[in-house]
Amino acid sequence: MNYLAHLYLATVPTDLSKRQASLTDGTDESLVGSLVGDFVKGDDHHGYSVGIRRAILIHRKIDAYSNAHQDALPPRLQSILTKMATDDWLLSYREVTNIALALAGLSLRLTRRNELARGLEELRRNYTGLEGDSRAFFPQLVDCVANLKEGAP
Repeated sequence: MNYLAHLYLATVPTDLSKRQASLTDGTDESLVGSLVGDFVKGDDHHGYSVGIRRAILIHRKIDAYSNAHQDALPPRLQSILTKMATDDWLLSYREVTNIALALAGLSLRLTRRNELARGLEELRRNYTGLEGDSRAFFPQLVDCVANLKEGAP
């Protein structure tokens, strides 16, 4: 899951009635914790404040939830997207042309044979379906995060 999504999800209200009205109740600690979640490993979160620790643990649960819902993707695309999410390549990919440039560059940097350059083909061929899947999945993820926040330590 990329940084922008984690920041957005840090602002999801736990009160279901407020979910549509406001997405700006994220505390500074929840925002910080949602970002450092990829960098704090194992039990290293104990040195942080309670709010940041809570956000780090939620960050991990968000990643687990997202990873468990990738099985609807074609296997080859799933592999590419997993690598992209793990290394946070998605942050600047707002335009398809940027995705093409990034895939070509990454393909050249890898020492083993790869098909990253063909990823753009796959994206264009399946764009509508992927967009529909994302629009259907993200509200479910928002609900999951709200529930995680309600029950988080």
